[in-house]
Amino acid sequence: MTQPTTVSLFQPIRLGHETTFYVQMQSPWVMHSSKTPTLNWVIAIHLVLTARKGVSSMQLSKELGVQQKTAWYMLQRIREACRQGDFKLANVVEADEIYIGGKEGNKHKGKRLNAGRGGVGKTAVVGVRERGGKTAAKPDAATLVDFVEERVEAGSTVHTDEAKAYKALPNLINGFRHATVKHSAGEYVRGAVHTNGMESVWALLKRSIQGTWHHVRQSTWPGMSMKPPSAERRQLRS
Repeated sequence: MTQPTTVSLFQPIRLGHETTFYVQMQSPWVMHSSKTPTLNWVIAIHLVLTARKGVSSMQLSKELGVQQKTAWYMLQRIREACRQGDFKLANVVEADEIYIGGKEGNKHKGKRLNAGRGGVGKTAVVGVRERGGKTAAKPDAATLVDFVEERVEAGSTVHTDEAKAYKALPNLINGFRHATVKHSAGEYVRGAVHTNGMESVWALLKRSIQGTWHHVRQSTWPGMSMKPPSAERRQLRS
């Protein structure tokens, strides 16, 4: 395995009357061993951090004037650089679930399940969001309470809707403080208790799927984390 070099990030080289700056990256860095121009990487990173609904490899290829497979490779490396691994949320945390999938009425007649409404034929996703902080999601509502226990610090306050699955939270060994809002009765905010932050994440996710991705595989969800642009910027600089 190649050992990372330890040179300064921006080191000037004087050529005649002009000073040219070049960039030498450490081997684990996102641009290491890449033949793609540094300017293209900078533009791609900027687009990933500022596009609220995401940027597709096809769109990025048009912006940079490169092949789609090159843009796809760049996006994969940038997203991996933003990954922060396992982390736990604390203080006030909102938990909510969503079902991702097409409407039965929009499907071809031969692909309709005809098994009811709601979440039939869709992928259940559970998410948790710290107030003013990070967000984590997992495509498996069957392990809803286990996921909250795994991702939230003991003793934190968890806000949810009135779903029966959340009633087990106060009895867990982590000792969560649990507060709910009753959506079925039209209650969405009670004082400081609400799940609006997590629901805003779901709304943005749906718009990004419909407007940018169009189709996502469940295999792309495990371990995913969603962070605000400021958190991604800090991760890329480290």
